[in-house]
Amino acid sequence: MWNSTRLVLIVLILNLYAFNSAAQSFTLAIEPDRDNTIFSENTAESNGSGSHIFSGKIQNGTAVRRALIRFDLSAIPAGAQIDSASLNLFVFRSARGTTVPHSFALHKLTSNWGEAGSNGNGSGAPAQPGDATWSQSFYPSTNWTSSGGDFIATASAIANAAYSDFPISKAVWQSSQMVSDIESWRSAPSSNFGWLLIGDEATNGSAKGFFSRETQNPYQAYRPKLNIYYSIPPVKSILINEVNPNKQWIEVYNPNELEIDISGYAFQNGNQTALLSGLQILNGDLSLDSAEFVVLKWPSIGKVSGEIGLYNADTISGEFIDYMQYGTAPQPHSEKAVLNDLWDNTANFLSGISDSTKSYSLKSNKVYYGGDDSSFADWLIQRETPSIINSICPESISLNGKLVPASYSSSGTLEIKSSLEPSQKAIVIASDYILLTPVTNLKLGAGFTAQIGECVN
Repeated sequence: MWNSTRLVLIVLILNLYAFNSAAQSFTLAIEPDRDNTIFSENTAESNGSGSHIFSGKIQNGTAVRRALIRFDLSAIPAGAQIDSASLNLFVFRSARGTTVPHSFALHKLTSNWGEAGSNGNGSGAPAQPGDATWSQSFYPSTNWTSSGGDFIATASAIANAAYSDFPISKAVWQSSQMVSDIESWRSAPSSNFGWLLIGDEATNGSAKGFFSRETQNPYQAYRPKLNIYYSIPPVKSILINEVNPNKQWIEVYNPNELEIDISGYAFQNGNQTALLSGLQILNGDLSLDSAEFVVLKWPSIGKVSGEIGLYNADTISGEFIDYMQYGTAPQPHSEKAVLNDLWDNTANFLSGISDSTKSYSLKSNKVYYGGDDSSFADWLIQRETPSIINSICPESISLNGKLVPASYSSSGTLEIKSSLEPSQKAIVIASDYILLTPVTNLKLGAGFTAQIGECVN
């Protein structure tokens, strides 16, 4: 008989997270962390804390306004692929109330700038220390290289903006160059100075006022928004599963739901490297389906002491994706593996090999700590394999610490007290029941499948 409480728990788990081998898509809406307006006719005026930003040419005379705007991009998850981006600004005012649309261009800024306490309308207010002005990026002591702001001359995006009394009009900027700007700021956050909004400065009356990040209710919903549309690519991790140093055999495992061709992958041991496609295949092939193994012979690994680094291309251009060392430590690349979160310390590992004809794999009755436990005696067992069929089905498993992206199977129960990072994915299978504890932390972007089913040895 099923226990009714247990059955309810299983249903909840199965519906909580859906595993998807395709990329997952997300939208992130970000408000600015800085915006300001600079005024050509008065180089000591600014509008740092004002409720609006302004851009374009006023109705009479030669004076123009330019708006500066910056977004903190730290909320974009690591590993996310940005598919597109759009900037939304809402128009609250135009020169003399004209409803004629005018062109506005976003330009990538190349110098840092400030926002302080100045608070004026479309004519500005006396700049406060730290405000940007027409002549200075930080008033009163730091000048722009060129008055009016330092920026890339080619626009990142151009859009028309028009005023409407009701409903409030929205202008949208969207382009592939905006994505390139955002990617460059992600890779070098210290270079993120945001964009400069330049209106039609040849046409009198082109000036528009837009709601700013300081806009309060009832207009708070009209604050600027940068929409980031991104996807989390499916994880394509490959694991070094077992090693037989004496026979110089290496078993590689695919824990993903996707089939992966590893013929272009490479091993590294000290200064020795080899493409997997050039090695002798003892069992399986290099097109690994989900949960499949391949056993390779590599004469360049040491029989007593050594290391194996795995790259998803040659070791010059490829990504370092898995690592293990054995015998004497540290090995030449163990520190690099630690820095890449592939290895948890550089102390001796597998130093007490009791039978050099055997290889090593996970024990069938242990609590796994996903890389947090550096003692091989705690979680490895010597086996007569490598073999393409060597899955284990312990009666119970308790997963703690950080989950290694992989499949975990139990012939009975499975308890999870682990974290699963964004862009990683794990499959857990138990024949009896699966328990998600209160400390389980499956982070946004992680892929997770919980399945009640038979565990096959």
